[in-house]
Amino acid sequence: MAKAPASSQPMLAGFKLVSEAKPIGNAAVTKDPIANFKGGIEKQLEFVEMELAGKPLPMTDKGRKPRLAYFRKGGVWYVNLKYGNTNLLIDGRGTVEAGPTLENVKQAFEAIRNAADNELRQPIIEAADAIGARLKGRTGRKKAA
Repeated sequence: MAKAPASSQPMLAGFKLVSEAKPIGNAAVTKDPIANFKGGIEKQLEFVEMELAGKPLPMTDKGRKPRLAYFRKGGVWYVNLKYGNTNLLIDGRGTVEAGPTLENVKQAFEAIRNAADNELRQPIIEAADAIGARLKGRTGRKKAA
């Protein structure tokens, strides 16, 4: 560890030293994982509403299609339970079978949003903690080889 040069005047005179880290990822994210989760559900509900109205989905800032948390397979719509990119598992399962129509997807998202304060609360908090643990110490710089 390098020593600071000896000086009669402190180098950082007039500045306050704090323990603050550079933010990583989306600076708009709140510290409340339940609110973050519900915000993501609201965005998915907007996409479902747009599809129900026959409107095209908006592209992302990078010109890509939005990531949908729902899909159709074999005539049935499914909804993935996710907090960001982390799967939420309830009894080892992370997908809700919504039903045959997009209206069922809307109803599933509404039920998931309502469950965030109850049944899904603990899995959401655990997913947020897991993400935080992965990001801890990450500076955005690659380590030298």
